[in-house]
Amino acid sequence: MQVTVCFLLREEKVCLAQKRRTYGIGLWNGYGGRVKDGEFVEACAIRETHEESSVHVSPDNLVKTAVVRIYRGGEFQYELHVFLARTWEGEPQESEEMGPPRWFRFNRLGALPLLDMFSDDLVWLPRALSGEKFEADAYLSLEGDATDRVVFRKATFR
Repeated sequence: MQVTVCFLLREEKVCLAQKRRTYGIGLWNGYGGRVKDGEFVEACAIRETHEESSVHVSPDNLVKTAVVRIYRGGEFQYELHVFLARTWEGEPQESEEMGPPRWFRFNRLGALPLLDMFSDDLVWLPRALSGEKFEADAYLSLEGDATDRVVFRKATFR
């Protein structure tokens, strides 16, 4: 299964909102979701970002920064395609799926709510927000609430 997440960036801040439905309820996250059959990951990121925040990101303003393969209890769960956007139309709004948006500084230690995010975000998210391009395998506990290790590889995305 493939999923996407898009992080909206403005200067040195990232827009996050708390999940209201499905896996990870109450955790802070960017905007994204499951890729539909026949859908390209970029199209999914654009669609999900619009559905969850009301903003529209054009394909030209979407930058792929990472692919993170998530394993839980040693079993492959899903492949996460991570995107950044610095330009979009509209202002982020809350939705049925995501709570009110909030802007967090990402270039200052302790500014991101990493303890209230998915456990593996603590390891890979700061690298992704800095623009580093990579692929990674994240190995989580069986419950998914702790990260055992993350293995990084350099990647080149367009």
